[in-house]
Amino acid sequence: MKNIIILSAMLFLQNFSFAQTSIGFKNPQNIQPLLDYRLPSWGYSYFNINFSSRGSGDKKNTQNFQLYLRPGVTKYYESEENIWNLSFSPGYSYQYSKYSDINENSFNYRLNGYWHKYVNPWLFLGIGNNSGGYLGTGDIDKDINKSRFNSHTYISLGFGRVRNVGPIIRALRINERLQRLKIVNELSADKIQQIAQVLFKHDGYVTIHDRYDKYFWQDLFQHITPVNKKLSAFDYYYIGESLIENIGERYNGCDLEFRLDHDYANHNYLTDSLDYSESNAGFSVKSRWYKNLSLSHQIGLTAQVAYTFSIDNKKLDYEYRNFYIDANNLWVINDRLLWETAFYGRISFIKTNKYHHHYDSYLLRSSFDYFIEDNLLLDSNIDVQFYPKNDEIYWTFNIGFVYYISRNLF
Repeated sequence: MKNIIILSAMLFLQNFSFAQTSIGFKNPQNIQPLLDYRLPSWGYSYFNINFSSRGSGDKKNTQNFQLYLRPGVTKYYESEENIWNLSFSPGYSYQYSKYSDINENSFNYRLNGYWHKYVNPWLFLGIGNNSGGYLGTGDIDKDINKSRFNSHTYISLGFGRVRNVGPIIRALRINERLQRLKIVNELSADKIQQIAQVLFKHDGYVTIHDRYDKYFWQDLFQHITPVNKKLSAFDYYYIGESLIENIGERYNGCDLEFRLDHDYANHNYLTDSLDYSESNAGFSVKSRWYKNLSLSHQIGLTAQVAYTFSIDNKKLDYEYRNFYIDANNLWVINDRLLWETAFYGRISFIKTNKYHHHYDSYLLRSSFDYFIEDNLLLDSNIDVQFYPKNDEIYWTFNIGFVYYISRNLF
């Protein structure tokens, strides 16, 4: 254990030593844009039908035939006050095989929905359900479920807010690239916030459009005004590269969530002796805290305590207790150099009518990625894992690079 502590200190100290060469932002200490950032009010919806069929045979008979049909509808909405999603997709399939003696119709569905409501800026409520069902009819092999149903439902109460601030950081980088190209003198704070809101919706463009880049950049460039010159092809590519800069996963804020969960499963087989159902309930408390010391440096801490137990399980009386902690340190040394260090800890207790099990593990991980265009690609990581129960320590490392001595086009 002493070696783990010493190694942890060394890895974190290495991070701080690299901080002195941070050059990614013109003014990395100004985090006010992160504090001012607010989510846009936006959403998307779509309705689709997925159909496929295939078959084979000879001049006398159809040997195999399959048909699949699944319509689906999805609607998503997000704002500072509300986040909700609803997705529903029923399905039908038919399968016939002369040689396997299969002639089966099956019906199924998937439903996923949740709603998080901020009653005020620091209090939120949540409810959600994820369920699915299946019904098969016809000549079905006895090892295949005749019907099954699974459902997970939760309700939650929370305080505080954690925001994804990756879009505002990328908007600041776009502003710096625009200035370097002398396309704008400097974007206003409002323009940067507007660009960040378009960046936040990037996944929506990907979901709705096949040529999503066309619509995404069209909307983003509406907020880049006024311009000092006409943009060339190189300018567009140079600005677009800001989306592939490795900034890590960036958050800011803190929250505390209390949550109740319920899981139910029911499987009915052709043979009654194989029928199976279970119902579990759980309670958990989870807290997250993220602090951006600068635009390049983020620290974070996540902790969760969870307790799950069986309500109705004829085969297995179940009880599970779990504690989890995650501490991380992320440093963007420049736009092509990222160092991340994290510590994970987990303590679990599992109790059933057949066995008792105690499990705890601790993991220290550090990764380093560096890229020099047309010259060097370097990635490395080291993991040290400790199991106190068995007094075992395992470590792994990976260091790899590609270095180009010469690259020529002729």
